[in-house]
Amino acid sequence: MLSSEANDISEKESKKTIAVEHVEQALKDLGFPDYIEGIKGVVGEWKQVQTKRTNRTEKMKTFGGLKVSDEELAQMQAALFGEAKDRMEGGEPSSAA
Repeated sequence: MLSSEANDISEKESKKTIAVEHVEQALKDLGFPDYIEGIKGVVGEWKQVQTKRTNRTEKMKTFGGLKVSDEELAQMQAALFGEAKDRMEGGEPSSAA
């Protein structure tokens, strides 16, 4: 019921994604304004987690002060997966890097 109402509101605004504001308006329209503050708290917590996650991703791209491209990270990951596979199969780690 809530998602349907929020979707209707977003469509009226020609939006393809339901935003927090649409959910807030839907709660008001459906007679549940008391839940809005709780939702704002949850959204705030979610934004903090996303910020930490983004910061962690950026940290992972820096090794010893050097920036590493996404392609280099993918190559490193592939090499590590190859080594792990070799270990699981009882062989010696391959040197793919």
